[in-house]
Amino acid sequence: METPSATAPDNDELGGDEGKVLERKSKDEGIFDCVFNMEEEIHKKGKQRGIEDGRAKGLEEGRSLGEDQGKKTAMEMGFYLGFISILESLEKANDGKNKNRNKRFRGKTSQLAKLLKEYPFGESNAPNLSEIQDKIRAKFRKLQSQLQANAQSTESSLSF
Repeated sequence: METPSATAPDNDELGGDEGKVLERKSKDEGIFDCVFNMEEEIHKKGKQRGIEDGRAKGLEEGRSLGEDQGKKTAMEMGFYLGFISILESLEKANDGKNKNRNKRFRGKTSQLAKLLKEYPFGESNAPNLSEIQDKIRAKFRKLQSQLQANAQSTESSLSF
């Protein structure tokens, strides 16, 4: 029995095709390099897929959160519009009585009504949207405190 040599066998020793395979693999970096590099390639592909999946989920969650917040804001602004509508109708019904009081509240309700009419409904990218909302909320709270009323929306999670 012969001892194996440390050098790669010649093509003549192995015969046609087997010699070509060893010759090709020896020209590459190594026989098992493709196996060693496979883990790194799988890691890179997994990372890229994770990034893509994360972006898709982020967009989906962002859209859902935006819809929820938009609904809450629309309900709040609708509540304010309803509140002003009722106050205006009460003022008209009591027009002849207590004129001094009516003038004071008419001014407050008209300021809030003006802000609500100028509110950019349907324009989510309107400039200074949060500032406009804050002004409306502040006017409502001021009017609410002057009326000594505790107005709340019918939905339990939404109170002003």
